Amino acid sequence: MYQVSKSVLIFSILLFISACATTQSIDEPVVSTFLEDEVHSVDDLMLIGSQPKPIDMPALKAAGIKHVVSFRTPGEIEKLEFDQAALLDELGIQYSAIPMGGDDYPYTRTQLTALSEILAGNREKILLHCGSGYRASAVAVAWLIENQRMPVDEALQHAQGWWPSPLEKVMEREFTLVPK
Repeated sequence: MYQVSKSVLIFSILLFISACATTQSIDEPVVSTFLEDEVHSVDDLMLIGSQPKPIDMPALKAAGIKHVVSFRTPGEIEKLEFDQAALLDELGIQYSAIPMGGDDYPYTRTQLTALSEILAGNREKILLHCGSGYRASAVAVAWLIENQRMPVDEALQHAQGWWPSPLEKVMEREFTLVPK
């Protein structure tokens, strides 16, 4: 009988310690670093980033972002473990999807045209994203070149250093980079 009681006591102590540790981690505030770590500014209103997580959504609102545009494909969106559009809607943030990638959604002018329509007359903060920021950057750079008449070299500074081949597809023309 003593052995059973000793085992029960040890188990109870371990359970209590485990519960205390869990309670402490739940009470600690969880802060999103998404805007600092995963996003860069094109200008005062346009941001480019990777896929935000549910924990990041309140930070988007706090930063004054009014619209989120996703360049992820429907297949990618289905694999997410949350409903991004619904979370953003709850926060009063508009959401648009411009699918881009893979055989079903090739890089074409279609995405540039769709983004141009969204940005026409826009005076509110907007986040463009995909999985990593790569596709979003390509379309943003194309938009800067075409709609803001920004020189290619200057616009490419907003592409996070990626080769502009998706940009060439989106704009349906080739670019030649000349070393300085």
